[in-house]
Amino acid sequence: MDNLGDQVLGTGLLRSLRSHYPRARLLLAVPERLAGLYQRCPLPDMVLPLPSRHEYPGNEEDLGALAPQLASLGKADLVVNPRFAEDDYAAGPLCSALAAPGARIIGFRQTRTTIPGYDPNAFYTELVQAPESLHTAQYARLIANAVIGRDADAPPETWFEAADWERVAERWLLEAGQFVVVGVGASSAHKVPTGAVYVGLLDHLLAGSHRVVLAGDANEAAFADSLIARVSGSYPTGIACAAGELSLPELAALLARAKLYIGPDAGPKHMAAAAGTPVVEISPVPADYPSTSRGPTAAGHCWRPWNTRFRSVHPDREAFARTRDQASFRTQPIPGISSQALAEAVEQMLA
Repeated sequence: MDNLGDQVLGTGLLRSLRSHYPRARLLLAVPERLAGLYQRCPLPDMVLPLPSRHEYPGNEEDLGALAPQLASLGKADLVVNPRFAEDDYAAGPLCSALAAPGARIIGFRQTRTTIPGYDPNAFYTELVQAPESLHTAQYARLIANAVIGRDADAPPETWFEAADWERVAERWLLEAGQFVVVGVGASSAHKVPTGAVYVGLLDHLLAGSHRVVLAGDANEAAFADSLIARVSGSYPTGIACAAGELSLPELAALLARAKLYIGPDAGPKHMAAAAGTPVVEISPVPADYPSTSRGPTAAGHCWRPWNTRFRSVHPDREAFARTRDQASFRTQPIPGISSQALAEAVEQMLA
């Protein structure tokens, strides 16, 4: 029930399950807004779209709203909740509702909850213990190992078809390997650099004659358009806005065919890395920030791009420290990102 980046980092679990249970019926329950991520995935037999976390029924009584849909699926012999961080979605009751009598119900042991009166460990027959300092992609491997009973590799994946790329290439006149994608948004404002940093980055790329495509969701399209308005006068044909214009398979195709992805800690960064595209990550925290994948301060190296070449550009330590404890911290852009350091990282990766 996670956001896009968390979904991508956990996708390796699907291949491990399908390899170990080749004849089983595999059902994937995901937020309806992200169901498209699996539209081209050949591994599940069915994708069940569920309401967003803001609408999701958070207790056993409220599951009555989903009862007819769940009843039509039959009961599962094995139910897995792969989320390592706190169960902010109250997914335990859903796991219980999907399980047949005597089924295995597997999840990570939780040490805290954000939901009053909710025991996130009460709905599972097996709880997996894991440290809080691992890269988030590694938790898919740990949960796969618990299910299968042996070591299983579970790297992130992303899926698209040739037709997805053909539509993208035709619309924005792109050639594979001849453009850079810049991500313009994230799940929280404090993960995104200032508009001035973006303008400096775009000026640098466009002055170097690089074709640039801005990527993001529909909520980020207006910001992307504002950035284009600030730079396109000097480079009228070098930049395009795809924010809010792509399906998730089309976004996967765009990222897989790019020569470089540049952006904050967000879903497209992890999709690009899963496709093997080099990444310049604009990190929201300093380089020496404690790495933790659970809790209100989760950030750091455990969210870096996985399984690809990358460079990370971090905020100035003092600038970060001045704003970290302010009440407005999560509503403000990343402080202290050096445009020069960002340009140098880009050139290193393009070289």
